[in-house]
Formats: sequence, C-alpha cells, structure tokens
Amino acid sequence: MRKVIHTLLRIAFVSAFIFLALAVSAAAEEAYKIAVSECTPERIVYSVTSEETGVRATAITATYLGGRLCETKTDGFITDEEPHTASQTLSLPYDNIKIMLVDSETNVPLCGYAGKVTVRFTDHTGQTVFEQNIFSGQTAIPPSPPERDGFVFVKWGADYKNVFEDTVIPAIYTEDAAANIFTVSSASAEAGDEVRVTVKLSGTVNLCAFDLRLRYDDELEFVSMNTALSFDLLANHAADKKYIRLNFQTTSNINEGGDIIEVVFRAKNKGAASLKPEPVSVIYIDPADSTVLSKADHTACEGVIVIR
Repeated sequence: MRKVIHTLLRIAFVSAFIFLALAVSAAAEEAYKIAVSECTPERIVYSVTSEETGVRATAITATYLGGRLCETKTDGFITDEEPHTASQTLSLPYDNIKIMLVDSETNVPLCGYAGKVTVRFTDHTGQTVFEQNIFSGQTAIPPSPPERDGFVFVKWGADYKNVFEDTVIPAIYTEDAAANIFTVSSASAEAGDEVRVTVKLSGTVNLCAFDLRLRYDDELEFVSMNTALSFDLLANHAADKKYIRLNFQTTSNINEGGDIIEVVFRAKNKGAASLKPEPVSVIYIDPADSTVLSKADHTACEGVIVIR
C-alpha cells in the first residue's frame, strides 16, 4: 500500500510540474530567472534572481536517474526590498533535473529550468557528425571539424556556449583558394596543462599590411608568444582585454603566406575555449598606383581548445 501511495505521489508531482511549466507567463519569466553555475552528475549549483520585492518563493527541484524520478526537494527564497540573487546547492546522483520556482502562498509558477537539451554539430551537407546532450544553460564541447576537400573550416555556425534549447550547429567553410585566410589552430588539453596554437596566413595571399586581434576566452591563461616566424611582426598582449594585437606592414604586396605567431596558453577550466582572430584592417597596394591603398578581402577562421 505504501508503495502504491508513493508511486501516486510521484505521478502527481510530475503532472503538477508539467502543468506549472506550461502555465509560466512571459511576464514572470522576465521578473525571475534560474541560472545554473555548476552542473555535474553528482552536484548542481543554481541561483534564483528576482526583480520583484516582497514575494516569498519556493524552488521545487525534481531529479531523475535512469529516466525515473528519484527525489524531490524544496528550497525557500525570500525576496528583500531590492532585487537579489539567492543560490542553492543540490548534491546527489542524477542524470536529469527540472526546477520550478513558484509563489509560496499562491503556488503560481514564476519561472522554470528544464533539464537537458540536445546539441547537434553537422557538416556542410547537414549530416550530423556529433551529438551531445547537456544540461540547459551549459556549454557543448564541439568535435574536430569535419574535413572538406578544397575548403578550409572557418567556424561553427552557432553559439555552443550557454545553450538553452535543442540546437543544430553547422560547420562553416571557405574555399582554400580564397583571399588572405587567417587561421587559428585547434587543440585539446587537460586542465592545468600548457597548449600551443599558431595563427597562419594562407589562401591566395595579396596584402601589404594587416592589423588584427586574437581574442581568447576566460578558460585560458596567456603564458607567452613567439613572433620570430615567417613575418616581421609586432605583437602586444592586452591582458585586461584578453587579446593579442598583431601588426604587420611592408612597402609592397606579398603573395606568400605562413605562420604568423605561436602562442602558449595554460588551460584553466574544463570546457571549450574559443580563439577568434578579428581583423581590424587588411590592405594591399594597387599595382597600377603604388600610392593607393585598398581594403583586401580576407577570412578569419576560429580555433577551439577543448579542455578536459
């Protein structure tokens, strides 16, 4: 009899949860927000941010293991006179989770957080090359870019960080003969390790100068750089802005590419760190008139460091 009652209670909770989730209004979602800052199979740390005042709210957490509801928990939040954020930690084994914030007095739903989402990485034909299930709001780990004859990988065509819904992310390419292709190499590393990446210029090279920034994510710590490669390059590291500025110029057009710079980073946090070259300007000299400088066509190809 106890098992039957327990099962009925679980079914009732799931049904109520679905009903509340469907009833959440757009206005409430603007006033309240659930954000997950840490998410592992044994522990979740989430926060509730309230723009309202004087409302007593309860977060109902439902955890699942193997597709079954394994535990429910409630955490009370009381808003102050000013908008604020309150954090909670839940520690137990689970493989999926749902959180619903409700008004403690009226049970009116305020906002919700729905478990896992699916991220699909595809090639240029739309064929899935990698699929990953992650918790809503977390970052997907991209695969090695699929090779394509006659083309260079540019970037993944959508953001794979802080994903809140099922997402398809296509691979973007450019022809390998395109003008002035700036490419950052990709790599993988363990947290705490040093990793080397290079920026190179390839394709149909025709320029006399370039000025670009290599931006990197918080998951990386700058260690050193080597500019004694193929180009007579000036480079400066802007630590506060997390980029390296690269500058090259000559008095005539060049038509050969090569490695521009090698940079050493230390991998800090698990995840996927982006390396983005952002050309400020790329120019060439008009062969018919050496006094005329013109903007050169170019493509910037991102790199990714997967930190495990």
